[in-house]
Amino acid sequence: MGPTGAERDYQLFLFNRILLCCKESSKKKKRDDPSTYTLKGNIYIQSVTGILDQTDPSKGRFEIKVLWKDVKDW
Repeated sequence: MGPTGAERDYQLFLFNRILLCCKESSKKKKRDDPSTYTLKGNIYIQSVTGILDQTDPSKGRFEIKVLWKDVKDW
């Protein structure tokens, strides 16, 4: 959840210092084409204030909630 309090569903890609927030592209693709993603935002790791595990394997749901504080002075 970001500073505005709005929740969003993204595919997350974790790197050393940054978490990329992406959406799977909705373009029609051929059966053998790999998925493509559109970058929707990023979160610097140093701005993360908490991670909440909301996984429920019995329902096949694997999700986390990332809490972060937007800092403009990087």
